[in-house]
Amino acid sequence: MKVQNEVTIDRPIAEVFEVATCLRRCVVWIGPIVDSEITSDGVFGVGTTFDQKVQFLGRALHTTGTVTHYDPPHAFAYAGNSGPVLFEARFSFEPTAAGTRFTVTVESQPRSAFEGIATPFLARMLKRQYASDMHTLKDLLENDINVGEQRAAGRPGEAAG
Repeated sequence: MKVQNEVTIDRPIAEVFEVATCLRRCVVWIGPIVDSEITSDGVFGVGTTFDQKVQFLGRALHTTGTVTHYDPPHAFAYAGNSGPVLFEARFSFEPTAAGTRFTVTVESQPRSAFEGIATPFLARMLKRQYASDMHTLKDLLENDINVGEQRAAGRPGEAAG
C-alpha cells in the first residue's frame, strides 16, 4: 500500500528539513507517535536506529526502525523494521517561492494486528493521518513555535532548538 501527501510550508528548506527529520521531536507533530528514542550511537545518518511507541486505531504499538537515506536538506527516509506494519517513509524537501514543498511518501505492508483490516480503509486512514500531521508541522513552523521547547534535543550532540 502506498500513500503520499505534500504541503508547502512558509519556512526555509533547512529549517523544515531539520525539524521534520528529527526522530525525537517528531512526537510534537506526528499524532500517533507518543515516544521516540534513538537507540544507536554515533553521528546521525544512514544506519541510525530508533524505537517508537505509537497509538493507532486504539492500539498501543512498538516499532523499531532504521534511517535508510539522509541527504540534508533534500531527502530523508526510514524503514519500520518491526511491529504490525512494515513500512518505508520517504521525505522530500524542495525550495519554492512560497517556502518549502514537503512531500511524504509511505509504502507499507500490514501484518499481524492489522492483517484483517481492509487495505483501502487502512490507506485512507494513513493518508488522512499524514495530511493532518503535515499541517500540524506547517502550523508549528509558520507560527514560530519552538518545537525544541516541547521536547528534548533532537539528535545526539545537538542542543534543543
